[in-house]
Amino acid sequence: MFRGIKTERLLVRRFQRWDGRACLRMLSSSDVMRYIPEEPYSILDVQRLIASARREVFPSRLAVSLRPGVTLVGALMLAPARKQPATRELGYIIAPGYQGRGFATEAVTAVLDYGFRELNLERVIACCTAENTASIRILEKVGFQLTETVSRTNQKTGEKYDECKYELLPRKQGNRPYMERR
Repeated sequence: MFRGIKTERLLVRRFQRWDGRACLRMLSSSDVMRYIPEEPYSILDVQRLIASARREVFPSRLAVSLRPGVTLVGALMLAPARKQPATRELGYIIAPGYQGRGFATEAVTAVLDYGFRELNLERVIACCTAENTASIRILEKVGFQLTETVSRTNQKTGEKYDECKYELLPRKQGNRPYMERR
């Protein structure tokens, strides 16, 4: 059973019922959702997300909170990729008041470590819009490689954008912190 992942400053954990308000603020924020081609979440969407994540053995959606674990600062997704059992897709958001402090990099590194060690992943993929330079920096900092850029159309606005697709494969021991044996 998944018990959470501790870092120096964060606890990556299952969503809890008490996360609802903070999660709604984050997922309905235009600052957070501007690079995500979905509608902002409603309270019902957030309730469904939390209920679904709480039922999973290893939740594909995780809360990122400040230690000891109550203050929600973001969310991560490490969801199974379609028809690729040893591949997961990574996604992450950090609430506006907590951006720029390294929380995304810290949480992503910890989740990748867990995924490669405990879930025996063979590959992790991630996508983001080309204009989301902060997310691109995070992906590249933790070792992701750009595999392709494709043109897309935002379903809610009709605007065209470029989507960058990344992948990360396990590395030989010692190359990245999340792959070293401690």
